[in-house]
Amino acid sequence: GSQTVPFGPPRPVEGPQPTLPTAVLERVKACVAATGDTASRFDRLKMGDSGPIYVFRVAGPRGCPYGNHHDGHNNFSVLVRKRDLLYCCNSSECQGVRPLLKIGELTRSEAVTGGETRAFSADDVSAINGLHKTFVDAWAFEGDVGGSKIVAEMYASCSRLRFDGESWWYWNGRRFVRDEKSAFYVKNVLINQLRTVYARVRDEWKASIERTTDEKEQEALTEQLKRLRTYNNSREITSTLELLRGELVDFVFAQQLDADPDILNVKNGVLLLRTGELDVHRPQYFCSKITETDFMGMEYPTPRMDAFIGDIFNHDAELVDYVRKLFGYALNGHTREEVFVLLLGKGGNGKGALKEMLQAVAGDYYGTMSKDAVVTAPGQRAPSKNAPTNYLYE
Repeated sequence: GSQTVPFGPPRPVEGPQPTLPTAVLERVKACVAATGDTASRFDRLKMGDSGPIYVFRVAGPRGCPYGNHHDGHNNFSVLVRKRDLLYCCNSSECQGVRPLLKIGELTRSEAVTGGETRAFSADDVSAINGLHKTFVDAWAFEGDVGGSKIVAEMYASCSRLRFDGESWWYWNGRRFVRDEKSAFYVKNVLINQLRTVYARVRDEWKASIERTTDEKEQEALTEQLKRLRTYNNSREITSTLELLRGELVDFVFAQQLDADPDILNVKNGVLLLRTGELDVHRPQYFCSKITETDFMGMEYPTPRMDAFIGDIFNHDAELVDYVRKLFGYALNGHTREEVFVLLLGKGGNGKGALKEMLQAVAGDYYGTMSKDAVVTAPGQRAPSKNAPTNYLYE
């Protein structure tokens, strides 16, 4: 039967929803049960400015960890902030209680699975909101050391900012990008975020000074406040960034990039090649390459492509099927098959168009093999001992 061709421009599959991390959910449920609540049920996962929020619906009267008994149907949620699980009660009695009560924590592996996926950017408040006030107060007056400790606390657990020993890498919401030009982008993001953090500290400090009636204490607090940085100039952020390298250095980071052979980073998510499922972009996949092509779904009709492939291969069904498998195999990172493919034929028979199509679809995953891989020019010297093979190293 004929396939129905979509009307209008092709549409990708619906944007993938955040995959519910099973291990994290089970940990959250266990911690809720440990408070004595075994009747409430998990409802949904939503993303808040402070991190992932696991929303629960109550089944009736309950006691909450804050020591109150609630007869109504006030739901509650558990906020994941870094590795901490914080209980958020929606009742009128508990809603304004601060700090939020910690009812448990995630393991390191669980924290990675349920981690933040938002881009590293100046307007990202989730990294700032995840800071604990006591931690910030302890380091805010310690110059470059304090600034580097605060930034490291913001990004150490979510892996959206890393230094590989030579360059800074940041997560742009879809992949990791190397900040090659003197870390201009990283500096811009961090100076804006530190300005926000330090402005909050300054406002709180000024409020404390105004509340204090003792003149000597006021004077001491005022002198202390003078030590607080503003992060309004590049000199301050540049010196802080030097120390931050040691806080966020990861010497194996570059080796982890694009190392998973069973995923393909596409424009609208991460395609899991073994299952055909589409997940959201996550830093934990360590992708630096991307196809810039949307995944349209396994059953999406491709009449134009079918006609083109059939035409250039003379409608040889067996050959067309082999070529499809060959292209599919080329998209994964495995090298089990020892295959060297040559496209033969006279000019104008589709070889160039096929190559251009593959290049457009594969994006960063497409590479041009150096002729040095198969031929050696007269007089060409062999690489020195232990030196990388140029065309493979690049």
